[in-house]
Amino acid sequence: MATIYLKNGGVDKDDFEQIEKIWIRQLSERGCEPSANGTPVTLRLDKRIDEDEYRIFADGTLVSGSKIGLLAALGRYLRDGSFDGKGGFTPATEDVALKMRSDIRGMYFASHFFNFYHVAPIEKVYEILDSLALRGCNALMAWYDMHHYTGVDDPESVKMIQRLKQIFRYAKALGMKLCFGTLANEAFSGTDEAIRADWRAINGYKTPPVGHYHVEICPNAPGGMEEILRQRRAVLHAFSDIAFDFVSFWPYDQGGCTCAKCAPWGANGFLKIAPEFRKVVEEEMPGAKILCSTWRFDDFIDGEWQAFYQRMREEQFQFFAYLFNYFPSLEAVPEGIRRGVMPGGKKMISFPEISMRGAVPWGGFGANPMPAYLEKNEREMGKYYVGCFPYSEGIFSDINKAIMLGFATGQYATAYDILCDYAKYEFCAPQPEAVASLMFDMEETLPRHRMDQHGVCQDYLRKEAPADTVFHFAFENPQKIDAIYERARAIDAQLPQAMRATWRWRILYLRAAIDFELYHNDGVQTETCEAYYRELTEIYYAQEADYCVSPPSREAMRLNRGGFLL
Repeated sequence: MATIYLKNGGVDKDDFEQIEKIWIRQLSERGCEPSANGTPVTLRLDKRIDEDEYRIFADGTLVSGSKIGLLAALGRYLRDGSFDGKGGFTPATEDVALKMRSDIRGMYFASHFFNFYHVAPIEKVYEILDSLALRGCNALMAWYDMHHYTGVDDPESVKMIQRLKQIFRYAKALGMKLCFGTLANEAFSGTDEAIRADWRAINGYKTPPVGHYHVEICPNAPGGMEEILRQRRAVLHAFSDIAFDFVSFWPYDQGGCTCAKCAPWGANGFLKIAPEFRKVVEEEMPGAKILCSTWRFDDFIDGEWQAFYQRMREEQFQFFAYLFNYFPSLEAVPEGIRRGVMPGGKKMISFPEISMRGAVPWGGFGANPMPAYLEKNEREMGKYYVGCFPYSEGIFSDINKAIMLGFATGQYATAYDILCDYAKYEFCAPQPEAVASLMFDMEETLPRHRMDQHGVCQDYLRKEAPADTVFHFAFENPQKIDAIYERARAIDAQLPQAMRATWRWRILYLRAAIDFELYHNDGVQTETCEAYYRELTEIYYAQEADYCVSPPSREAMRLNRGGFLL
C-alpha cells in the first residue's frame, strides 16, 4: 500500500478538494490507495514564490505561488517517486526547485470532426486536463468552428458552445489561462454568396489556401466587413461569461481571401480586419489580450512575411500581445527571425503539430510518438518561442504532449529522458529505457499511405471510390516493424496487470500489433486488424468520427465520414 496521504497546508478548501480528487485517481490508477496512517504530502501556497515556480522538499512539502503550480509540483512528486503498479510507492528523497522555462505551456484541443475532445464523456476530457496540469500545462486553447452551423442559435451550435464552456471552465478551475480561438474571416454556413471570399490561386497566389470551406467572407466586399464583425460579435458574446486571458486572430486554414483587394492576405485583408476585431474583443471579452497568428504565411503566396514585417511597424497593430506560429524546419524560419528580429518587436508562441504527421487517419493505428522530430525542432527553434500551444487531434498524441510540456517546463534536456519518465510513471514499467527505445523506433515506422490497387495514393478520397476498389497501406520504413512487435509483447508481459489494461499502454501496444498485422498481409485489413480497430474506436469514442480521426476499419473507409476533399 502507498503509505502517503495529501494534507492541506493552507490551500483554499475547494481547490484542495479538487487537487485531492486528482491525487486519489492518480494513485488508484497505479493500484494504490492513500493511507492516513502514513506520511503526509503537504500542499502549501506561498505568494512570495512565482506562480510558475515550485519547490518540493524531502519531507513531502510541496510549495508554489499558485494552484496550477502546486499541480505541477504534485505531478513532479509522483513522477520522481516510483510505483510498482501493485500498490507500492516509494517517494523520491531529494529537494527539488524548478522555475518554469516557458511563460505559456499550453495545449490546443482541436474539438471537431467528432474526435475525442468533441464527443467523449466530459469527465474523460477533464481527466486529460488533470494529467496535463500535472505535467506543467498552464493554458488551454480551443476553437469554436463556425462553418457548419447556420448561427450561434443553431441547435447543434448550442450544444457545442455548452460543451466548450464546460471544458474551459474546468481548465480555469485548475488555474489554467484560457485562449479562445478565432479565424479572421471564418463564417457560418448561410452567409450571403455575394460577400464570400475568393479562394482561387489568383493575384499572385501559387496555390489556393488550404482548408477553405467557401463560406468565408471578403472584408473588401460591400457589406463584408460589417458581416464579419456581426458574426464575430455573436460568437464572442456567446462565450463572454467566461474570463478569457487571450483571443487568437488567425489568417489561414481555414480562412483567407485571394481577391485583388485582399492579396496578399496576411499583410493586407487579414490586417484590415484586425483593428475592428480588437474593438469587438474589448467590448465582449474585456481584458483578453489578442494573439496574432502568422500561420502558413508564404505557403500560398510569396512575400507575405516580408510585407507583414513592414505592416507591424504601424502603431495600429501594437495591441497584439504575441505572435503565433510554428516552423516545421529551420529552413522555414524567416531570415529576420533568424537574426533575432521579430515583427513589431513581439514575442512568439509556437503552435507545434503533434497529431497529423506520418499517417492518415491521424492516430488511426494507435499512438504516434514523435520524439526525434520534436526534439530536433526544440533544439533548432525553441529559442524563437516563449511558449507553446501544441495542436492535438486526440488522446493518441498523449506521448507527444508529454514531450512538449517536458521541454516547455525546462525539467528535461532530452526527449529520451521524458519518455523514460513517461514509461516509468504511466506504465510502472520495470525497464522504462526499453519502452523509450520502442517509442523512438515507432516514430520511424509511422509514415505510410493508403493506396488503391492501381498504385494511386488515396490518403484522403477526392471523389467516391469505385465499388471494386481494394485499399492497402504501404509503409515507407517497415524495417523495424517485426522487432517492435516482439519487444512490445515482451514489455507487455512484464508490466503489472493493472497497467497493461490502461488506455495509454493499449494505444501503444495496439500500434505495434496493427503494424505487424498489416505488414504481414501486404497492408490489407484482416479480421485481426478489425478487432484492433474496434478497440481503438472504443478508446477514442470515435464511433461517429470523421475518417481522418477514425481507426481505418472497413466501415470507416466505406462510409468515409467527413466527405471528400474538393
